[in-house]
Amino acid sequence: MLEIFDRYILNLPFFEERHRELAYSLEQWIEESGAPFAHNVSGVVSGDVSGDVPRCLRAGKLLASSGWLDYAVPEVGKNKSTSRDFRAICLIREGLAWCDDILDFVFSIQSLSSSTISHYGSSAQKNRYLTAITKGELFGTFAVTESSSGSDLSSIRLAAKKCGDNYCLNGEKSWISNATIANFHCVLARTSEGKTGFGQSMFIVPEHTKNLHIEKVDLTAPRSIGTLRFDNCIIPKENMIGKEGYGFQYAMEVLSRYRMTVGSTAIGFARRALEEALRWAKRRKVSGGLLFDTQLAQNKLADIKVFLDSASLLVARAAWEYDNNIKGGFNLHSSMAKLFASDGANKVVDDAMQLMGASGLVSNSIIERLAREIKLLRVYEGTSDIQRFTIANGLN
Repeated sequence: MLEIFDRYILNLPFFEERHRELAYSLEQWIEESGAPFAHNVSGVVSGDVSGDVPRCLRAGKLLASSGWLDYAVPEVGKNKSTSRDFRAICLIREGLAWCDDILDFVFSIQSLSSSTISHYGSSAQKNRYLTAITKGELFGTFAVTESSSGSDLSSIRLAAKKCGDNYCLNGEKSWISNATIANFHCVLARTSEGKTGFGQSMFIVPEHTKNLHIEKVDLTAPRSIGTLRFDNCIIPKENMIGKEGYGFQYAMEVLSRYRMTVGSTAIGFARRALEEALRWAKRRKVSGGLLFDTQLAQNKLADIKVFLDSASLLVARAAWEYDNNIKGGFNLHSSMAKLFASDGANKVVDDAMQLMGASGLVSNSIIERLAREIKLLRVYEGTSDIQRFTIANGLN
């Protein structure tokens, strides 16, 4: 049977029996059903790698039909509860990332967009969107970043001015995941003057809103990424999520919760890179022996193993703290987990590519794709430099 997760990590007190059962079920599902998206054993990616939009749509349908999106929206899924189980979400992201980055990408953005509505939305908004998300009928975005603000959400410029009983949106959002396939957008906009987080609000903007324009953006790793341009877009006041002026707080809370899950994705990528490098080292002959037996290879492989255990523990601690409502260090520990895992996984993939030599440079091979995909994780949910700033401030 396929084994993705480290059994020693799963058996630690951070996890409960339900988490271990979920991990085993995910491994079985990937082995049996995830194959259409997974990297195959020959090292070449299966499926259409150039059409990121249809791949995202197919991935969403597959995740929905298999029940994995229920964990993204537990309020209406088979694991119904009043809050997300972030240890489960971290395990799912790690497993999906090991299998294929698009599966993880779609799961994560569906989680982000639904989280905004489920935590802060009205009953009507929840009824309209949440069940449809779990069924793969609706795809959403979490549209908060802008080209001029980046990780500094307090300086966003997208304006939402009152127009009678409606709001009129003007401006743009950049680097928005799921933009080209989304049916709705959770948009952070400024409802009052000022350059701080105060006076920002969240809105649901349907895809067919008049004067909303979407432009696809091509990244080094194929994704459904785009720019949203708002040119006098009229949004009904009932599309506001939560209270006016609380949008910045909502966005920061969502990002803080999901930041550690980016670390899980990095761990999934790193585990796959280790697997490929180890397989290669054990069959590659050099100087009358195997590459695996050389001091160079063993040093790199040992360092990767130490990193994986360390990163897994940091992510597990942050997720356990959130699930158990442990006050105090969660925000700091979530940033630490994301920083250590995403930075370290970049080195893991690079070391794996070095071990494999020219074979690791073959276009659309597992390692070559991981080398492109892993770089995005150092930017998602706040860049590595922003995480260092957050961690340093936490020392005061």
